[in-house]
Amino acid sequence: MSAGEAEATRVETDFDFPLNFKQRYSQFRAARPETINGRQANVLQASRPGEPPVRLYFDQTSHLLIRVVYYVETPLGRNPTQIDVTSYADARGVQLPKQWIVTRPASRATYVVADSDNASPIDDSKFAAPSPTEAAAH
Repeated sequence: MSAGEAEATRVETDFDFPLNFKQRYSQFRAARPETINGRQANVLQASRPGEPPVRLYFDQTSHLLIRVVYYVETPLGRNPTQIDVTSYADARGVQLPKQWIVTRPASRATYVVADSDNASPIDDSKFAAPSPTEAAAH
Protein backbone atom coordinates (compact mmCIF):
# COMPACT_ATOMS: atom_id res chain seq x y z
CA MET A 1 0.00 0.00 0.00
CA SER A 2 1.43 3.35 -1.00
CA ALA A 3 1.56 6.32 1.37
CA GLY A 4 -1.34 7.90 -0.54
CA GLU A 5 -3.44 4.75 -0.26
CA ALA A 6 -2.68 4.52 3.47
CA GLU A 7 -3.80 8.15 3.89
CA ALA A 8 -7.02 7.46 1.93
CA THR A 9 -7.77 4.43 4.10
CA ARG A 10 -7.16 6.51 7.22
CA VAL A 11 -9.57 9.19 5.99
CA GLU A 12 -12.29 6.66 5.15
CA THR A 13 -12.07 4.92 8.52
CA ASP A 14 -11.71 8.09 10.63
CA PHE A 15 -15.06 8.53 12.38
CA ASP A 16 -13.92 11.95 13.60
CA PHE A 17 -13.07 13.08 10.05
CA PRO A 18 -15.98 15.58 9.85
CA LEU A 19 -15.08 16.98 13.27
CA ASN A 20 -11.40 17.37 12.40
CA PHE A 21 -11.93 18.60 8.86
CA LYS A 22 -10.98 22.22 9.58
CA GLN A 23 -7.77 21.09 11.32
CA ARG A 24 -6.79 18.75 8.47
CA TYR A 25 -7.37 21.22 5.63
CA SER A 26 -6.13 24.79 5.72
CA GLN A 27 -7.46 26.19 2.44
CA PHE A 28 -11.12 26.32 1.42
CA ARG A 29 -12.87 27.79 -1.58
CA ALA A 30 -16.34 27.61 -3.00
CA ALA A 31 -16.55 26.12 -6.48
CA ARG A 32 -19.29 26.43 -9.08
CA PRO A 33 -22.51 24.55 -8.10
CA GLU A 34 -23.10 21.25 -9.89
CA THR A 35 -25.95 18.82 -10.44
CA ILE A 36 -25.45 15.47 -8.69
CA ASN A 37 -27.97 12.71 -9.44
CA GLY A 38 -30.58 15.32 -10.40
CA ARG A 39 -29.99 17.45 -7.29
CA GLN A 40 -28.38 20.89 -7.23
CA ALA A 41 -25.27 20.88 -5.04
CA ASN A 42 -23.01 23.53 -3.60
CA VAL A 43 -19.35 22.56 -3.96
CA LEU A 44 -16.57 23.23 -1.47
CA GLN A 45 -12.97 22.45 -2.36
CA ALA A 46 -10.55 21.90 0.49
CA SER A 47 -6.80 21.50 0.25
CA ARG A 48 -3.62 21.48 2.23
CA PRO A 49 -0.03 21.94 1.10
CA GLY A 50 1.41 18.96 -0.74
CA GLU A 51 -1.92 17.09 -0.97
CA PRO A 52 -4.47 16.77 -3.78
CA PRO A 53 -7.72 18.67 -3.15
CA VAL A 54 -10.93 17.20 -1.72
CA ARG A 55 -14.28 18.25 -3.19
CA LEU A 56 -17.39 18.17 -1.01
CA TYR A 57 -20.87 18.41 -2.53
CA PHE A 58 -23.79 19.60 -0.38
CA ASP A 59 -27.43 19.31 -1.43
CA GLN A 60 -28.77 22.87 -1.86
CA THR A 61 -32.15 21.95 -0.32
CA SER A 62 -31.21 19.73 2.64
CA HIS A 63 -27.62 21.04 3.05
CA LEU A 64 -26.51 17.44 3.65
CA LEU A 65 -23.30 16.05 2.20
CA ILE A 66 -24.11 13.99 -0.89
CA ARG A 67 -20.70 13.42 -2.49
CA VAL A 68 -16.99 13.51 -1.63
CA VAL A 69 -14.27 13.23 -4.27
CA TYR A 70 -10.62 12.93 -3.32
CA TYR A 71 -7.45 11.71 -5.00
CA VAL A 72 -4.68 9.33 -4.04
CA GLU A 73 -1.17 9.66 -5.42
CA THR A 74 0.08 6.30 -6.72
CA PRO A 75 3.18 5.27 -8.69
CA LEU A 76 0.94 5.31 -11.80
CA GLY A 77 -0.50 8.77 -11.13
CA ARG A 78 -3.40 10.34 -9.28
CA ASN A 79 -6.40 8.01 -8.73
CA PRO A 80 -9.85 9.34 -7.78
CA THR A 81 -12.18 8.02 -5.10
CA GLN A 82 -15.81 9.11 -5.12
CA ILE A 83 -18.17 8.57 -2.21
CA ASP A 84 -21.87 9.15 -2.89
CA VAL A 85 -24.19 9.31 0.11
CA THR A 86 -27.49 8.07 -1.30
CA SER A 87 -29.66 8.26 1.82
CA TYR A 88 -29.71 9.51 5.38
CA ALA A 89 -31.57 8.28 8.46
CA ASP A 90 -32.74 10.32 11.43
CA ALA A 91 -31.10 9.09 14.63
CA ARG A 92 -32.60 11.05 17.51
CA GLY A 93 -32.56 14.31 15.58
CA VAL A 94 -29.18 13.78 13.89
CA GLN A 95 -28.98 12.91 10.19
CA LEU A 96 -26.57 10.00 9.71
CA PRO A 97 -25.58 8.43 6.38
CA LYS A 98 -27.64 5.28 5.88
CA GLN A 99 -26.29 4.22 2.48
CA TRP A 100 -23.23 5.26 0.51
CA ILE A 101 -21.34 4.04 -2.52
CA VAL A 102 -17.53 4.15 -2.77
CA THR A 103 -16.22 4.13 -6.34
CA ARG A 104 -12.57 3.75 -7.32
CA PRO A 105 -11.01 3.04 -10.73
CA ALA A 106 -11.00 -0.72 -10.11
CA SER A 107 -13.86 -1.22 -7.66
CA ARG A 108 -17.27 -0.15 -6.43
CA ALA A 109 -18.77 -0.97 -3.03
CA THR A 110 -22.14 -0.13 -1.48
CA TYR A 111 -22.46 0.21 2.29
CA VAL A 112 -25.80 0.13 4.10
CA VAL A 113 -26.42 0.76 7.80
CA ALA A 114 -29.24 -1.54 8.81
CA ASP A 115 -30.08 0.15 12.13
CA SER A 116 -28.77 3.48 13.34
CA ASP A 117 -31.01 3.77 16.39
CA ASN A 118 -29.70 0.96 18.58
CA ALA A 119 -27.73 3.09 21.04
CA SER A 120 -29.15 3.49 24.52
CA PRO A 121 -29.05 6.89 26.20
CA ILE A 122 -26.09 7.31 28.56
CA ASP A 123 -27.03 7.84 32.21
CA ASP A 124 -26.24 11.43 33.29
CA SER A 125 -24.42 10.10 36.37
CA LYS A 126 -21.62 8.91 34.06
CA PHE A 127 -20.77 12.57 33.41
CA ALA A 128 -20.63 13.60 37.07
CA ALA A 129 -17.29 14.70 38.51
CA PRO A 130 -15.64 11.98 40.62
CA SER A 131 -15.62 12.37 44.36
CA PRO A 132 -12.29 13.41 45.93
CA THR A 133 -11.79 9.81 47.11
CA GLU A 134 -12.37 8.39 43.61
CA ALA A 135 -10.12 11.03 42.01
CA ALA A 136 -7.28 10.24 44.42
CA ALA A 137 -7.57 6.53 43.57
CA HIS A 138 -6.77 7.24 39.88
